[in-house]
Amino acid sequence: MTATGLREVIHRTLDGTVVRLAGDLDLSAPYSSVVRLGFVRRLHELTSVDRAFVVDWVRTLGVDRLTEEYRMQGGRLRIGAGAVRDESLADFPARQERAVTERVLAAVWEGRRHAVCAHLYHARPADAIRLFAAVQITEHPEGVALIPRTRHGAVIAETASLAKDIPGIGLLEISPLNRETARLLPAHRGTRLRTGELYRDTHVDGGVYFVMATPTAVVTVLPDEREAPHAPTRLSRLAVSAVPEETP
Repeated sequence: MTATGLREVIHRTLDGTVVRLAGDLDLSAPYSSVVRLGFVRRLHELTSVDRAFVVDWVRTLGVDRLTEEYRMQGGRLRIGAGAVRDESLADFPARQERAVTERVLAAVWEGRRHAVCAHLYHARPADAIRLFAAVQITEHPEGVALIPRTRHGAVIAETASLAKDIPGIGLLEISPLNRETARLLPAHRGTRLRTGELYRDTHVDGGVYFVMATPTAVVTVLPDEREAPHAPTRLSRLAVSAVPEETP
């Protein structure tokens, strides 16, 4: 709680951006951050989560358990393998016995409170080790930050984002406002809120979503049907900032 009675939380995206949310709302839900890393002529999606959610993440890949473990950068890198069937053959029962299976590798770096997850197809544990060795990993109280080691050929391919659910508003995807993320904003003016400028749009299926711009952040808001009518009013009670950390 702040001195004014508002709740405030601080999170960190995988590219080091410090995200602050403040308001008289329920901000207690966990968050995740995603960044795409260019490495060895491929894009790899890395996801940071609380360590408590690693088992759930691994199981979504069809990997039963992490069987190998290595000490790395103040934490441990755990690796496990599984197989994923090609669902494109599901409509052809006669061919299902010959359905192609892809070998998937789950790799998780675990720190004290946070974890960074990645999956690789048709890869070996050595490939996962090289991927995580290509970034400098720093765990902060509010999350993990990655710095690509350019001598290894690693680069951040696009601005990292942070996802967090806020009851009564919906799922928020937050990124710092920069040239890349500003393209998400319409050219016309939006509705002025106390905390930013709000735009409303609809998905192809008719569902409503919002984009809120603050002086430092772009926030995409995905409410459910019950939350959508109330989301603009509640967003006016939520302050969001996203400031990239300065490197020394």
